[in-house]
Amino acid sequence: MGNSFIKWKTLVRWCAILYGVYSFFLLIEVLDFLSLLHTKTPNQTPTYTLINVVYVIIEMIICLVMTFYYAVLPLPTFSKSYRKTLYGGLLVLVFRIVMVYYLYIYTTPEYRWVPYIYKTANALSDFMRIVFLPLPIIMGVIASWFWWKNRKNLHP
Repeated sequence: MGNSFIKWKTLVRWCAILYGVYSFFLLIEVLDFLSLLHTKTPNQTPTYTLINVVYVIIEMIICLVMTFYYAVLPLPTFSKSYRKTLYGGLLVLVFRIVMVYYLYIYTTPEYRWVPYIYKTANALSDFMRIVFLPLPIIMGVIASWFWWKNRKNLHP
């Protein structure tokens, strides 16, 4: 139980750290977007509205939920109701995967109402999105697979 549990806890902690860093980055972007909406540069108008910023806020909230979920997952009190919590977390992880696909990958040429402000927020945006969109999801899938494979050894 010891070695596989330590590996699983390490994977889960990395998931929490990655989602936490990305949600902090989204908070900075939300503040950046809102300040640009509030104080407009002369002769320039923003290409997005407050409604468009709500998409970033929703994504930030989901990343915070995933951060707290992965932070609570390896706690000792978790072993009493681990199945419900784990399956709930897997459901949120699937929702996160669908949301990333819809917001960043899926496009229709006729009609697109999800804003493109995701692509050009600041100089760090592209790097953060390349690293922090797929990496926490991949780590979450690996941690879930590792739990499924070793579930009898992790929680007796």
